[in-house]
Amino acid sequence: MIGQTETFDPYASPNNGLLAADTLLSVQASVLAGMLPNLTNDVVQATMVTMSATAASNATAVRYMIQQRAAQQPDLLVAVDKLAAWRDRVDGTATAERPLTPTIGSNGSAVTRIGQTNADGLYLTRTPQQALNVLFMNAGAVSQGGFFPTGINGIIGTSAAN
Repeated sequence: MIGQTETFDPYASPNNGLLAADTLLSVQASVLAGMLPNLTNDVVQATMVTMSATAASNATAVRYMIQQRAAQQPDLLVAVDKLAAWRDRVDGTATAERPLTPTIGSNGSAVTRIGQTNADGLYLTRTPQQALNVLFMNAGAVSQGGFFPTGINGIIGTSAAN
């Protein structure tokens, strides 16, 4: 979507801001949802469930805003779909993203996946390392790049090798 010598400014336009928010919120929601099964402390789990639901709601709201704007600017759907496919490639998961472009359902009507959920309605997940793949913008096991050119602090600081 962005050439090797091009840059992306999330503040340049409302559309750019929505595309950037879509990436960050999608990653946040998927990693929080992915962490839930590993939590054993009831208080921590309850707090994380709330945070995960809020992140998923925010990500869905941004996708809805993009869909509404795409009625006048269809290239936004193309951009969202390309970004979703790219995130799926770098994070190494089979599917942690859904395109926003409508498809034709089994009854012949248009279907849009606003929420990034599986067939059971659960939010798609990533591990923390897979989230770092997206945030570092690299499919390899690296400790810096992309949104964090000098790396991050914390116990998990390296992305997965995909």
